[in-house]
Amino acid sequence: MSGPLNESNVPADPLVLFHEWFSRVQEGRLPMRDAATLATVSESGRPSTRIVLLKEYNAEGFVFFTNYRSRKGRELATNPWAALLFYWPEWSWQIRVEGTVGKTAREESIAYFATRSRGSQIGAWASEQSEVISSCEELEDNVRRVEQKFDDNDVTCPPQWGGYRLIPESLEFWQGGEDRLHDRLVYFREGAGWNLVRLSP
Repeated sequence: MSGPLNESNVPADPLVLFHEWFSRVQEGRLPMRDAATLATVSESGRPSTRIVLLKEYNAEGFVFFTNYRSRKGRELATNPWAALLFYWPEWSWQIRVEGTVGKTAREESIAYFATRSRGSQIGAWASEQSEVISSCEELEDNVRRVEQKFDDNDVTCPPQWGGYRLIPESLEFWQGGEDRLHDRLVYFREGAGWNLVRLSP
């Protein structure tokens, strides 16, 4: 745990505070320190969650990559609102980010795809993420077909694979306290700036 989390000692911009916390977690080399729970909602209102890896963040938002035809991709296509939850129990910290989600530029997806391992690149082609398959053997056959297709050539980025950017409308910073008297500070977007409030634990 860090020192007290008070309105008087946090920056006016929540992305500055996010960077401070995220940088400290990275320096601490915690396991799965880039992981976040992504929550989406279907057209019928059913929620679903899964873990994604944060690959980039800046003033424009928070970026992760996936198959656009996956369940999360389909849900984001019909309801672009989503939430990310970062949780680092070793520091007794949580950050909740809520906002709208849109696809990154195709050039960004291609550039990131090129940094992935060849096995992960082949897997992106071989797996129809979230679709029912008959067996492990079916997936293994798909992998072999993709390997033969690209042979010794570079694996190109699949058209159904790419990035999403969550543009935050609110960020909540949660710090655990004794007797469950936690600190909860929430930034809400207000015009070009942010409004800061404290929530009861």
